[in-house]
Amino acid sequence: MDDPRIQGASSYAEALRSYIVANLAYLDEHRAEIIALTEVLANARATPGVEQIFRDSHREAVAALQAILDGGVAAGEFAQLPTRTTAIALRAAIDAATTAMRADPDFELATFGAELAQLYGRVVTR
Repeated sequence: MDDPRIQGASSYAEALRSYIVANLAYLDEHRAEIIALTEVLANARATPGVEQIFRDSHREAVAALQAILDGGVAAGEFAQLPTRTTAIALRAAIDAATTAMRADPDFELATFGAELAQLYGRVVTR
C-alpha cells in the first residue's frame, strides 16, 4: 500500500497501525462504492480473469503486510512470529469489514480499525 501514513512511519509498529487504520478509513470513505464493488465481483467470479484479479490483489495485500511484519521482527521491534500467517489473518480481518458493513449499515469502521490495530499491536509486541 502506497499510503504516505505508512511510508512516513517512524517505526514498524506505527507502520502496522497506519496500515490497518488506513485500510479501514478507505473502506469508510468509499462505503457505497465498496459495497457495490463486492457485490459485482462476487457475482463475476465466473468471468474469465476475475478470479486471477482477486488472487493477485490478495497476494499483494498479504505481501505488503508481511513486509511490515518481517521488518519489525528483523529490527527486534516485534516478537518472533509466523509473519505470513499473521499477515493472512490480519488481511482476512480487514476484508471481513466489508461483510460487516454490508450486513450493518451503521457498522463503525473507525472503531473496528482502532480496535484491530490495538489487538494486532499486542499480537506482534515482544
